[in-house]
Amino acid sequence: MRGRPALWQLRAPEGTREHRAGRGRRDDTIRRGRNRMKTRSMKRWRSGLPRMCAALLFVTASVALSAPVHYAQRPEVRAFIDRMSAEHGFSARALRQLFAEARYQPQVVAAMTRPVVSPPKYYEFASRFLDPARIDAGAEFWRAHASPLERAQRKFGVPPEIVVAILGVETNYGRNTGNYRVLDALTTLAFDYPRRADFFRGELEQFLLLAREQGISPLAPKGSYAGAIGLPQFMPGSIRAYALDF
Repeated sequence: MRGRPALWQLRAPEGTREHRAGRGRRDDTIRRGRNRMKTRSMKRWRSGLPRMCAALLFVTASVALSAPVHYAQRPEVRAFIDRMSAEHGFSARALRQLFAEARYQPQVVAAMTRPVVSPPKYYEFASRFLDPARIDAGAEFWRAHASPLERAQRKFGVPPEIVVAILGVETNYGRNTGNYRVLDALTTLAFDYPRRADFFRGELEQFLLLAREQGISPLAPKGSYAGAIGLPQFMPGSIRAYALDF
């Protein structure tokens, strides 16, 4: 005895009008359903297109920002090199090699473009500089450098406690002098921060002169995001103009 057909094998009798009409209605329903699905899919795709484009642009921009900026190949940097060579006798070849190693620092530009807020009141930040640890560090620094501080007082009339206090505020007696390569910071601001490009190109010029005078590699010094150097956080131009070695 033959077994019963499986469920998916059951069909209405062929050739009947009712079957043909039912199948036609069923086919129309399926077609309408498929068309609605296609329409909804197209609408979803179109509505998502702007987001897809925005995401693609964001990724592209992120890759561009993360790519190294080859300063030595840029016309404005080459013009700066030519001027340094003509006015100060630098080797143009050596400067091209130096700027080939300079790196764009997006954090530097971000720090320079932070929204301006009203400065805090003295009592809001004074506690940071008057805590016991910093006071002890200042006393220790004073004892360790008593001799040059006294000589500076005799020459300029500035009491040691004033000098010590300034160094404590600026860098916590040399503990926080900055983590940016000065060459990178100044090059970034000189050529990728148009608002103050002239000022920072001047400081970049002063920095290269200072490095040559001191016999140090321009790649070595580290400082703040603005290119300030050392315990008092002087800009290179101020160091060359005012700094004295005691």
